[in-house]
Amino acid sequence: MLKIENILRTIQEDQFRISNHALEEMENDDLDLYNVLHSVEKGEIIEEYPKSRITPSCLILGMDTKSNPLHSVWGYFEERFYSVLITVYKPNRREWMEDFKTRRFT
Repeated sequence: MLKIENILRTIQEDQFRISNHALEEMENDDLDLYNVLHSVEKGEIIEEYPKSRITPSCLILGMDTKSNPLHSVWGYFEERFYSVLITVYKPNRREWMEDFKTRRFT
């Protein structure tokens, strides 16, 4: 089970990296790293992916500095105390309920 505190600690200690995919998504959604990291600091894990391809990961919902919702997916390497921002995006209402925690099934 992933804990957001572990991911936050890797961020605080500069023990994280950003995937190329996350960089592309940040550019596409006009997001900066400050707002992404802020959203994690104030966020919560809403989905866990324990069997992710490389390492367990999770989806975090948080708010940016303007209180806009952001979703970010983080992988966490417990044995190396390291995390990776896999992707980040602004959730849309067609795919998510108003709380941005619950997926709409269409």
